Amino acid sequence: MEFVLNLYFLNPIFTIMNEKESKNWFISTSELEGQEIITRGRRHLKYVMDSGKYDERVEIEWEYNPLPGGMPTEEDDKFMNKIAFEIDESEQAADNTGYLTATYTGRERFFMVFYTCDIDKFAMILHKVLENYEKLPIQIGRIKDPDWSDYKEMLKRNGMSE
Repeated sequence: MEFVLNLYFLNPIFTIMNEKESKNWFISTSELEGQEIITRGRRHLKYVMDSGKYDERVEIEWEYNPLPGGMPTEEDDKFMNKIAFEIDESEQAADNTGYLTATYTGRERFFMVFYTCDIDKFAMILHKVLENYEKLPIQIGRIKDPDWSDYKEMLKRNGMSE
């Protein structure tokens, strides 16, 4: 299995973010079995990790119709990211219930990864955001991750630490 990684700190894809927010994100590309995967990761969350409150990881998987090579159309990519950041903004507006830590795009899938301190409140806010849209092709899962192992591994793969 071949794995290639490229890392970028300028983030022109996040056009829906303001300049201050975009400084907290990085983008990297990698290749897995000949298909590109784009990781958009959030940095500077040590204070959230260290609080000990955000111990559940929520993963939202979105299947899309890919272009050759497994990537979404530009329109689909913008729409999926718009939803991800709308969820993130809504969760943070509600007493910082959850934080979007990463998105992964490629191989016909878009993944959103959040950490939350209150799974019931997170679910309620998520439902409120999604009810504004027609049914989306998503699956939602959660797992206890008090050590933020997924987040730390994502940073490590990209040559960073918190």
